[in-house]
Amino acid sequence: MVRVIPRKTKVKSEFIRGVTGLDLVLGLIFIAIAIVLFLANFQFHIWIAIAWIIIAVSMFFKLADEERFYVTLIFLMRYSVQKKKFERNSEKKKSDIKEMIAYEGINQDKYIDFGIYYAGVLEIRPMFFTLLTEYYQDNVIESFANALRRLTAEQTCEIVKVSKPMVFDRYIYNENHKYDVLYDLQYDGQISQAEIDARAPVFEERVSFYEQMNRATKIFKDHFYLVVYDKDREVLDTTLDGMISAMASSLNPIYASRVTGSDLLVFLKANMGKDFDERELEIIPITEQQNWVTPSKIRFNIARYFLDDRCYRCYGIADYPLQVGNAWGANLFLMDRTKTVMKFKAIPRVDSEKQIDRAIMEMEVKLAKSGKSSSQIELQTHLDTLRELLAGLKNSNQQLYNVNTYIVAEDAAKKDVKALLKQNGYKYTELFAKQVDGFISSGITRRDSLKGNLRGIPTSTLAATFPFISNSLLDPNGFYLGYNEYPVFVDFFKRDRERVNSNMMVIGKSGSGKSYATKTLLTNLSADNCKIFILDPENEYQVLAQNLGGRLIDVGTASAGRINPFHVITTLEGDELGSESKVNNFAVHLQFLEEFFRVALDGISPDALEYLNEQEKKVIDYRYFYGYSQQEVADLLCINQVKVSRIVTSSKNKIKEYICA
Repeated sequence: MVRVIPRKTKVKSEFIRGVTGLDLVLGLIFIAIAIVLFLANFQFHIWIAIAWIIIAVSMFFKLADEERFYVTLIFLMRYSVQKKKFERNSEKKKSDIKEMIAYEGINQDKYIDFGIYYAGVLEIRPMFFTLLTEYYQDNVIESFANALRRLTAEQTCEIVKVSKPMVFDRYIYNENHKYDVLYDLQYDGQISQAEIDARAPVFEERVSFYEQMNRATKIFKDHFYLVVYDKDREVLDTTLDGMISAMASSLNPIYASRVTGSDLLVFLKANMGKDFDERELEIIPITEQQNWVTPSKIRFNIARYFLDDRCYRCYGIADYPLQVGNAWGANLFLMDRTKTVMKFKAIPRVDSEKQIDRAIMEMEVKLAKSGKSSSQIELQTHLDTLRELLAGLKNSNQQLYNVNTYIVAEDAAKKDVKALLKQNGYKYTELFAKQVDGFISSGITRRDSLKGNLRGIPTSTLAATFPFISNSLLDPNGFYLGYNEYPVFVDFFKRDRERVNSNMMVIGKSGSGKSYATKTLLTNLSADNCKIFILDPENEYQVLAQNLGGRLIDVGTASAGRINPFHVITTLEGDELGSESKVNNFAVHLQFLEEFFRVALDGISPDALEYLNEQEKKVIDYRYFYGYSQQEVADLLCINQVKVSRIVTSSKNKIKEYICA
């Protein structure tokens, strides 16, 4: 669905095209000084007046950030007197780092305490958004819009994307648990020591690989958060609970959870950089946790800043594309080696309507005065977006938000970030001499020091930012399968709204690795004690079966064993739930056998099939409910190829000769 990001709703008054009131006042002052210099009677006053005119004219040149040079000069002068170095437990010449950190600590294990206000944090789980149809995408976005409508006029909110190193301890624990389960099965006599020994190398390789990813080669994963600021903790709790409920109400739910306890500290730490190990918190005393969260030193430069000697650059988004689609914010939030923060606050409806009315009147005046066709098109587009925005506020359930977006990039990624922003139609400001403001505004605080880039965006378009998309597959109980954007852990037996069965297909051209991929899957599933049956016409899996302690069955000659269709397969739930579920398993198996005999005994008469069903029910019933061994019943009911060929057209009497009732 195509959505519109309106042009700026705060429009500066211009006397002529591109000349604001401030420009006019400064221009008059510069002209007055030039006249005084020309009329003076000291030596070289003419040359000084000419030099002054050159300097005055240069003050009105626009730089790369679309700001007049005199504005940049003002910020440079301010930067020259600002504090630039901060340290923890600072010395005399350096300021304390607490001056740059707004929060004071964690309150009640679920609030970030700022002294006069609080913040609550929700972590939002990314979803496979791009796989949804447009109808379902719109439904998800509308649910997110409903969550944003829960914000009150006093609350500030921000979407934050940070990167954290992945920790694979949970998967290591799962592997050790699975290995212990095999020994339990051996104790019960279900598998042999040889089968355990065959599967042991699979577990060893998995654990070794997870340990390597844990320590040697860190993998950083994006995490998404919603941070809400309010003075009243009860109102804050109500808002966060309502947002969780609203997001879960979609046809494809958005899963969000409250961040509490040590996870809040990890979140604050991730906002200061990604090079850390969250497991350090387990051994750090509570009194030292605040020091662990904050960097030891911060140093600011004109166009960048340093956190513990790691260099970052903060950029502000100055302009957005006019037309965007669903999940348009993914281009901003998913850039590599960046932290992205989008701050927004609802504007009261009356104030937003007045603001847009003033902007429309100003744009109409500019349009009437403009003579160039290019300027008229630009102004007309701006005017149309403002009118459309006003209509949405008046006629539909829309709310206007003041939005500011910041990108904090590692210094090595600056070229990639600039290129991607330009490629996707964004204009940005490098915050020259304003890196202190950028650091504060992109941090965890409701303060926004850079008001010049604020953009009024309606609810539906803001919700369509929806950066919570991912193609990662990290099932908690899965095993490592390969690498996509992140390592892929798959649990083929997981069930949810998207995965309703375990069916799969391996597709690829000749020589692309289909057989290798399939054998890798089967090896891992076998190690997890899954029962695997392979129909192998070309004898490709003989070596794999032997290496894993499996068994080969020659179906053609029946020399090595038989497949017993009469064995009733019970589910795990059936074993746990008792006799009631057993009856269900038994009934399902009888239905299977009826279809089996329809195929195996092609042409069998209805009477003969009915009689066969009655006899098999009696025998299986005795084994299943009264304790006959599987081998005893198999000896009674096994039908080899000769017997099948004889009873294809048999009557009831002939079947009695081969089936023991």
